[in-house]
Formats: sequence, C-alpha cells, structure tokens
Amino acid sequence: MQFRGIWVYNTPVFHYILTMKRQKRNIKNPFGPIKKYFEEVIIETKKVTWPSSKKTYNLTLVVIATSVFISVTVTIVDYLFNMITFL
Repeated sequence: MQFRGIWVYNTPVFHYILTMKRQKRNIKNPFGPIKKYFEEVIIETKKVTWPSSKKTYNLTLVVIATSVFISVTVTIVDYLFNMITFL
C-alpha cells in the first residue's frame, strides 16, 4: 500500500487502520433485529387470508348484536337482584 509516495505497510498507522476496519466489520447494527422483525411481519402479513368485506360486515354485526344482548341481559339481572334485595 502506498500513501503519497510512502510505503506504509509496516507502520503503526497502517496496523491501526487495519485493526479499525476489522473492528467495524464486527460491529453489529443495533437496529438489525428490529429491521428483521418488521421484515418478517411483512412476510407473514402477505401470507394471511383476509376475509371479504361482506363477511367482515356480517361478523361485525354479530359482535355488535351479541354485545347488546349481553349488556341487556346483565342489566335485567342486576335490576331483578336489586328488586329482590330491597324487598
């Protein structure tokens, strides 16, 4: 290796630079695992079989109807227990 006309193979500077290059290769990117995680999320998301919009709409209605039914049932049972305890 020649640097401005001077051979620098056996100098401390050359060995320092060579050592630093080796150390840089060994340094791992701290965001590597995060990047890998999101890459895998994208890959897995592409494998998902998404429901049609009609099926999603119907299932949403089922969830809403079930929630309303359970809330009305709990309200009626609570009212009945209040009436019984205050007799």
